[in-house]
Amino acid sequence: MSQFQNTCILYFTTGNTGTKCFSFQKKKNIAIQKTLFAKTLSEIRQSGIAHVISEGKGLGTNFETRIKSAADLLFRKGFQNIIIVGDDTPQLSAYKLLLAAKQLEQSIISIGPSYDGGSYLIALNKVHFEKGLFNNLDWQTDGFHQSLLAQIKILDFSQSILPMLSDIDHAGDLFDFLKQSSIGKTEIILNNLLYRLFCPAFKSKFIEQVTILTHRDRGPPPRSFHFS
Repeated sequence: MSQFQNTCILYFTTGNTGTKCFSFQKKKNIAIQKTLFAKTLSEIRQSGIAHVISEGKGLGTNFETRIKSAADLLFRKGFQNIIIVGDDTPQLSAYKLLLAAKQLEQSIISIGPSYDGGSYLIALNKVHFEKGLFNNLDWQTDGFHQSLLAQIKILDFSQSILPMLSDIDHAGDLFDFLKQSSIGKTEIILNNLLYRLFCPAFKSKFIEQVTILTHRDRGPPPRSFHFS
């Protein structure tokens, strides 16, 4: 059982059928999105922290309204802290999630900045939310991270900045990720998908690797909820 009983991870995602375009082959796009989704979900489960998976359906007409409504629902369920993540940052780790949860015990907001100007992780508590942390932000723009920092400064909250990571928004991002990453199950799957899309132009250090990966039991799964 997780030590962070008052904390819940909000996995705000398009699920297994995202709409990002990695190629003109719809099935390959979906396969890549499923892989990214599964990678993040695996790290969330390894953290042992309770989590909710939400696509935001029925919670509003735009991204800002949906994510605010999803966060509000969790606070109404009784959680005092939430950690919001998406499914497009495969370098997100259980360690970073646990670090953010630890910081929240001291009412410190954690932010994971992305190279594209967004944020791959935002950890906040109920007080931060109710005092307007999510107001006046440049949602879904390359200025989001800076607008979030400005709002934290206005509200005089404490913050902690996690290492900057890359979002995966198109095929080029995947190439860069695979070049920089160590070999693992996710990397092999993504590599094989890209190889099928771009072979023979695509050359990778993963092609010649023969890796046998087994799933290790990490104990009972954490509490998990779903709402659309």
